[in-house]
Amino acid sequence: MISHPLKDWLLFGLGGGASGAFCGYSVWSPARFGNDYEPTVTYAYSVFGITYTGKRLRFGDAQYSFRSSAQRRLAPYAVGTSIQVHYHPDDPSRCVLVPGVELRNYVQIASSGAFFLLAVGVLTGVLH
Repeated sequence: MISHPLKDWLLFGLGGGASGAFCGYSVWSPARFGNDYEPTVTYAYSVFGITYTGKRLRFGDAQYSFRSSAQRRLAPYAVGTSIQVHYHPDDPSRCVLVPGVELRNYVQIASSGAFFLLAVGVLTGVLH
């Protein structure tokens, strides 16, 4: 069976699950200029006696324009609390806390596709 990254991440909700402990979080700004904030997390979990560390909150998680929005995303998690970690059944080191994708992921794909079709139409002369 051929593995596709997006499909794999979408299936984590149906794949393996393990109890873990939430270790920490922060909000950082990867942009030198501007107001982009990204929530980051760290958690530990065990699968068949092997301990793993995870850093992914959700597949395709967005950056936020406001620090307070990124902090709200982290509000449900407190250091030291028990959490459920979803991992890839074939590779337990690949994990997320929240499986699946959000509506905004589909909106980004649809808007990118629409922009691409518009650009192709303009470049080929179909649209003037």
